[in-house]
Amino acid sequence: MIVPLRYCITVWSKVRRTHANGIKLLMDKKIMIGLFLVSSLIWMPGVSFGTTEQVGVKWKLVFLSPYSGCTNYQYQMTGTYDEITTKYFEMYKFPNSKDSPVCMSASKYSSYKPPQDLDLLILVYDYELGRKELNHYDLGGFYQHTGQDRSTHHTIVFCDCANFKFSEPTWILSHELSHFILFYDGYDNKVAEDLIHKLGTRHDYCNEVGYDPSCKSISTQLRGANYFTSVTVMAPYEPAVGKVPMSVSTNQTISPKVLGMQKEITKLWLAGKISDSDYAKILGYAVDSPGYVMSGSGITHNDTVVFADSPDFTDEKKADDVSQWNPDKVSTVFSRVPFKQDANSTQDVFQIPQWFKSRAMWWSQDKIWDDREFVGTAKYLLGGK
Repeated sequence: MIVPLRYCITVWSKVRRTHANGIKLLMDKKIMIGLFLVSSLIWMPGVSFGTTEQVGVKWKLVFLSPYSGCTNYQYQMTGTYDEITTKYFEMYKFPNSKDSPVCMSASKYSSYKPPQDLDLLILVYDYELGRKELNHYDLGGFYQHTGQDRSTHHTIVFCDCANFKFSEPTWILSHELSHFILFYDGYDNKVAEDLIHKLGTRHDYCNEVGYDPSCKSISTQLRGANYFTSVTVMAPYEPAVGKVPMSVSTNQTISPKVLGMQKEITKLWLAGKISDSDYAKILGYAVDSPGYVMSGSGITHNDTVVFADSPDFTDEKKADDVSQWNPDKVSTVFSRVPFKQDANSTQDVFQIPQWFKSRAMWWSQDKIWDDREFVGTAKYLLGGK
């Protein structure tokens, strides 16, 4: 299928004069010429886009042992925490896929390289490791995200440690998973951080001070099938249940002709005919978001988010303030986190993330995503309001 050059000129000439729909496209000569060139390329039906329709987080759970190998108990708990994570994602209806869980020695982990397509790593410390590297610094666990691309570089660390100072490990796991899910879904810190901490504090009060009817709404029972029967976990945040991650609704009206043109350009981009950088510029004009601030891209930033789980009844906000931690605590707590940022990096080349490519493919094939959802998601990607 060849998109006629004459059609491109006609459409974009009309679009530039269309103010009734609120479209203001001020395209420079470089972008206009680029549009005409790419529109004359051939897109063959059936070409492989190099992407799949599956969308969601790829995660893996690793249990760390201080010994040269893993005990039967540690293998059992590896399966238990893996199943709890799987069931908790199901409770949220959160799209995900997982790599097989493993138990390994801490010495072996020092040379371990997680799968390249991994988005979330869950590290479970044996009691001995957790007491030394977490509990000693008043941490029961923590969630960390590195960089500005919310689709990847997530880590959860907690200890398989049952004691009176911290919440039970299964609760801490659901606590950290809640941080992760809400942050990944795009909620601000008032929800992803503050709300979860408040629920955690309330849970401590209900368990250790006094139970009342309001306590019932904070927790729920998670039923297992293989490694456990039932555990108490943090109740899901209802507005996030079933929410499609990384999507933003919009009431913006876009000309059908502009969207039709963008759909053809999207197919060319998915087929590798257009670079991510050029596609982002063209997309920005189409959805009236020409800032090109790739909030969900692979641009390298030195941004790190940490949500820490402290001892019962302590100020979680202070625990989250990494800037106040002493150097020994920082180096010890984060030593096993695989996702690092190079503070001296000046990289400015970006790649549009996989989650958007999947949605773009669906939209270009008239599947699942409608025009309104695509425009909203594009504006989210480009940092639009």
